[in-house]
Amino acid sequence: MPAPEEIISGNSLRGIKREFRPFYWRSRGSNCEGVDSVLRCGDDVWVLQYTVSRPRRAATKGLNEVHKNMNLKYNIRWHLVMIGATRSEAESARDSQKLAHSWDKSPVYACAVQLGIFDEQKLQQLQDVFDVSK
Repeated sequence: MPAPEEIISGNSLRGIKREFRPFYWRSRGSNCEGVDSVLRCGDDVWVLQYTVSRPRRAATKGLNEVHKNMNLKYNIRWHLVMIGATRSEAESARDSQKLAHSWDKSPVYACAVQLGIFDEQKLQQLQDVFDVSK
């Protein structure tokens, strides 16, 4: 996936309206069902879902919301990427996606991001960073 020129963060998709340059958008909440972030570069839009537990979330509603808010005037190639802690977890999430309507021909990929063992010490470090950022 390409590197973005801009990182947009927010509780709504308003930040991605009419964005034609490469960008990465991530939600601060769970306002876009089945979509955790969006990466756009040229005519490609990569929609990412981070899979950390079951049940898996269907992405069709979130894809519709992203499409509506991007206010697109021309054809875009859409890609859905399921990201898991292991390859088998990501593949399971990919294989369980049942995209509906105009999304049923969109490719769905699986990607593993191995974070290593998340023990109590790492959890405390993460909490410390979170506390400082408040």
